[in-house]
Amino acid sequence: MSARPTVQRREDEPMEEHVSVNAEECIACGMCVEVCPTTPCVFQMNDVAAVVVHLEVCEECMLCVENCPTNAIVMTGRDESAETLPT
Repeated sequence: MSARPTVQRREDEPMEEHVSVNAEECIACGMCVEVCPTTPCVFQMNDVAAVVVHLEVCEECMLCVENCPTNAIVMTGRDESAETLPT
């Protein structure tokens, strides 16, 4: 297994994060809506899955990701191994 390359970004450069729901994995349990601390909630339920409707209020707390029983929610762009460079 090869080592992951270090990502570098400037201190003033925000990381683009995006929350998404894999509709094929989602069982529409509503847990993401229940644990989301924002108002309005980032998620909305439809008949078959959760849908991201208010990404702009996402606090990146990861509660939805951590509490999803089927791992259907993914936050991309989050790289804790990123090395921050001074500005």
